[in-house]
Amino acid sequence: MTSRNANIVINRAVRFLKKAVVAMLASVFVFTALMIVTYYVKGAVPDVLVSEFFAFFKIEGGAMCLIKIVEMIFEKLAELTKKKKAARSRRKNEGGKMNG
Repeated sequence: MTSRNANIVINRAVRFLKKAVVAMLASVFVFTALMIVTYYVKGAVPDVLVSEFFAFFKIEGGAMCLIKIVEMIFEKLAELTKKKKAARSRRKNEGGKMNG
């Protein structure tokens, strides 16, 4: 995959992650509001449902965090690789000018 294609894929993934985070926060807000209403009406909430719901989003949020960290590491590595290549080409050009 070329670096341009890789950047396109990374940008799409970042946009998806941002949308997913917004959707997660919205669903957590709605679920919490519904559980408050349920408690008000019934006097109790389904504890297992609540714990499993938040456990899912804890895992999902952690996975998104891990994806973001790996993405940042790859970006830094790509940046370092570009700098090294640029430094090598400068040294080659300077060496060729001195010898020529």
